[in-house]
Order: sequence, then C-alpha cells, then structure tokens
Amino acid sequence: MTTRTNDRDCYAAIIRVASALYTLQPDAPRMGVSLPMDRPWSKNLAGFAETLGVPLRYWAREGCNDGPRMGLERRAGCYGGGVRPFVCSAGQTGHDSIRWWQPSTELGPGAVTRREFCNILGAVEATARAGGL
Repeated sequence: MTTRTNDRDCYAAIIRVASALYTLQPDAPRMGVSLPMDRPWSKNLAGFAETLGVPLRYWAREGCNDGPRMGLERRAGCYGGGVRPFVCSAGQTGHDSIRWWQPSTELGPGAVTRREFCNILGAVEATARAGGL
C-alpha cells in the first residue's frame, strides 16, 4: 500500500526543519514559515508550528517583514508538477532560495515530487538536530 504525500505533508516537513534550525543556531534570527491561508488544513499546521515555536509569516498580513521565512513553491504542470522550497529574508521574494536544491531534471527547475521533498527535508531535519549542518 502506498500513501499519498500532499502539500500539507510538505509544509509539516518545512515546520520541522525550521524548528531544527533553531535548535542548531538559537542566536540566529528565527526562521518562520509562510503557510497558505486558503487551505482547510492550514489552521492545524499553524497550531503545530506554534507548538514547535516556529513563527508564522504571511505575505499579505502586517508583520510579513519581521524575519526570514521558508515556504513551498509548486511548479506548473507544464514542468511536470512537483515542489521546491523557497527561503527569503524580510521583504524579499525567494532571493535566498536554497542553491543546492537542484536534484530534478524532468520536474522543472529544482522541483521534486512531494514524497521526495518530504524525504529530503526529513534528512535535513535529522542532520540539523544532530548538529551536523
């Protein structure tokens, strides 16, 4: 039996990585997460982020310039779909995106399947929590 990986799973992985990065560098600016506001599961993930101490930073709300954030970029179907993360500082739109995120050729520039995305971020989280980044 296979399980379907969706955007909610990808955002949960981003929240866990943001939390792990804080434990690795507690003096650095706290990495936030930019959740979509229009999804029914966003409220649950907002609670998850709050539990892990990860700030939420939305583009369209006041306070969006209060620090760095990670989010999920979905690639167009003409690229074959897939997702990739974006990372940006306050007031920017992806200028700090992760340069090493280029593992795919058939899904468009840097995009991977949602399952692969969660697996990669799971490894990043484990490495950060082990202090090895």
